[in-house]
Amino acid sequence: MKRLRSVITPFVGILVFLAVWEAGVALYRMPAYLLPAPSVIFETFVTELPRLAYHGWVTAYEMLLGYALAVAVAVPLAIAITSSQRFDSFVMPTLLFFQVVPKVAIAPLFLVWFGVSVLPKILVAFLISFFPIVIDAAVGLRS
Repeated sequence: MKRLRSVITPFVGILVFLAVWEAGVALYRMPAYLLPAPSVIFETFVTELPRLAYHGWVTAYEMLLGYALAVAVAVPLAIAITSSQRFDSFVMPTLLFFQVVPKVAIAPLFLVWFGVSVLPKILVAFLISFFPIVIDAAVGLRS
């Protein structure tokens, strides 16, 4: 009984929250562009599900391509870094410089340089995942 209550209580809390939200929108006649009712959000979600699924797939594809590219470049670089102290001291400052540059600042430059296409998105995913992969692979290879 206690376990059932611990499972049901969060769902009841969510349902109460959604009911209060729905009633508040109807009672105060909130415009949908300010605060849509949960029922409207759900209806739009169901209507737009094919489009959301397609664009979700495209985003996942771009992210995975960027990650795969980062692994393909970062792991050999980590091997080279752990193999040579001189190479490590040469490459690490450059890597650290590119790590501290905000990716949000680089993304618009990629759009200007490469246009609105798949490439800037893949490059942003690459930049986000590249540095942690290099560092973690190097630490793993050294241990």
